[in-house]
Order: sequence, then structure tokens, then C-alpha cells
Amino acid sequence: MNGVADQVSTGATGAPCWVKVKRAGDAIAGYASLNGKDGTEVYSTSVPGLPSTVFVGYGVTSEVSGKLVTAVFDKGPVTASDPIPADKAGDARVFKGNQFMATYRPETLSANTTYYWRVDEVNAAAADSPWKGNVWSFTTANFLVVDDFESYTNEIGERVFQSWLDGAGYTEPQVVRGNNTGAIVWHDIWTESSPYYGGPIVESRIVHGGGQSMPVDYNNAISPYYSEVERTWVAPHNWTVKGMNMLVLYIRGAAANAPARLYVALQDNATHVAVVPHSDPATISATEWVEWKIPLADFTGVNPAAVRECHRTLVVPGIATGYAPFASGTAGGFVSMS
Repeated sequence: MNGVADQVSTGATGAPCWVKVKRAGDAIAGYASLNGKDGTEVYSTSVPGLPSTVFVGYGVTSEVSGKLVTAVFDKGPVTASDPIPADKAGDARVFKGNQFMATYRPETLSANTTYYWRVDEVNAAAADSPWKGNVWSFTTANFLVVDDFESYTNEIGERVFQSWLDGAGYTEPQVVRGNNTGAIVWHDIWTESSPYYGGPIVESRIVHGGGQSMPVDYNNAISPYYSEVERTWVAPHNWTVKGMNMLVLYIRGAAANAPARLYVALQDNATHVAVVPHSDPATISATEWVEWKIPLADFTGVNPAAVRECHRTLVVPGIATGYAPFASGTAGGFVSMS
């Protein structure tokens, strides 16, 4: 143990023999059993400073000089003894009750926090029940996802323009008029001459931190001389939970794009609207992903705890921004958002 060889007899006679090594912090204990249930502690020690990750192995000896022995080790999983590893032993462990479904929905979780969980199998008819499962863990993110565009498909009802309304609108499963601006947020997968024919509606090659992004083509050369995509939620969203205070977008354009103004507008449940423009018109020409962080406090007059609509404009001002519309050509880009 910890670089020092040691041994102990299990005290068992006959085969098979069950052995168990249990750890609690820096303490290690060994158990032996002839029936897999009634274990007897045969060894214990303490190793101060034992790291949280250790390697465990089994060995066997005949204990008779010059005599070989053959043994077979079977069914030897390594699992934690408690639902929470030793270095978290001071934290609360909560039994969530017997579950009769293959899924479990936890209560509201804290941001940027590591949670541990374990599933034990229970069979009231078996004497050696329950059988403890492995301890797993996950860490919650320090952000909330507004839309990562990963869930959109080519299927009716799951298409990106049915969530983010553009200038064209859509006709299935019902007719919804567009916002009459120059924005289009889908690839043409229906026209045989299109380079996207038969592929995904969303962008799957130029992506940021996932498998999809939203393509945005814009045309500001015709009335109303601006391009805007918008999303409206049935129920207002609270963007301030867990102390969140920043809206983050990732934008990528194309070198051929002429510089133009990019802005984001939010509307709350009381119809208050605020618009925040990007400071650099050249962002729309960037050929790498650009992170745009907007403090929620910059949306003056809008309640970020009750966001109802989000408007993202690739280029130029809309009427609500207070800028005068102007024509600035046609082009395209990609967006990811959190």
C-alpha cells in the first residue's frame, strides 16, 4: 500500500471467495466472504494524504515457498463505497427514492457546480440486493443557452426559420408571414442547382463549439434596406437566474462583406424595447468567429428577467434603432448564441 508491500490472509477456506476493498478518506479496509454477503474485515490501514484517484489491483499467493497457485478473478468491478467521493464526504447525500422510469428530472441546479449521482439496482426477492452502481459526476455550465442551433432539422416544425423568423416566413405546417426584411436564415436544400441541395437547412460546416450554426443571408440593397431575424417566446424568459448578467453571441461573416452595422434588440413582457449596436462595422467581414459580449444592463429600460423577443440584425439599423435605413449590398454570415 502506497509503495509498501503488505499481505494478509482472508481466513477463508474453499472457493469461491469474495474480497472487497473499501476506502473512506485516507482509511482503507479489506473484507473477505465465502458467500458474497457476510463479509468480515480482515485488514485495515490509513495512508495520510492519499490522493482522490488511486489504482486498485488484486493478487494471490500460495504462501508456500516453491509452490505455484492458480486463481481466477471474476466479477471484480471497482465502484465507490458512497454516492459522493471521499473528498466530498462533507457534502449532503440525498436519497431520491426508488425510480420506476429510465429517466430522472432533478430539481433546479446551481450554475458552475459539480454534482454526483449513483443508481443502485434493487430486487426485493434477492438476498444480496441492492447492488450499488458506479458514482458519476457532471458539472453544470456557468451560462444558460439561449439557442445553440443544435436542435434544428429539415423536418417540418423543426426548421430554424420556424423559430427565428426572417424576411420570407414559411408555409408549413401553416402560413406565417415573414418580417419583410432582407434576411434569410436557411440554406436552399430544395433547388437542384443549389450548393446545399439535399443537405441540412442549417449550417453544418462552419460552426462554433457544436455541430450547427444559423446561416444568415442578408440583402440591404432593396426596401426596407435592413435585414433582421427575430424570435418570440410564448412565455417570457428570465435571463438573470443564477446571477447571469451577460448576453453572448458568436458571429462569423465573410471577407467579401462590406462593413455594416450589426445590432441586437430585446423586448420584454411589457413591450419595452432596447437596441445595442456593435461598435465595429467590420465585424461582419470577419472570417473567424467573433465573440460579442453584451451586458444585460446595456439594454436600457428592458427587464432581462422577462425577455419576450430577441431581434438579431446582420447589418444596418432597423426603424426601431433610431438610425436612418440605408442600402449596403448583399452578403451572408453565421451566428451561434448563448
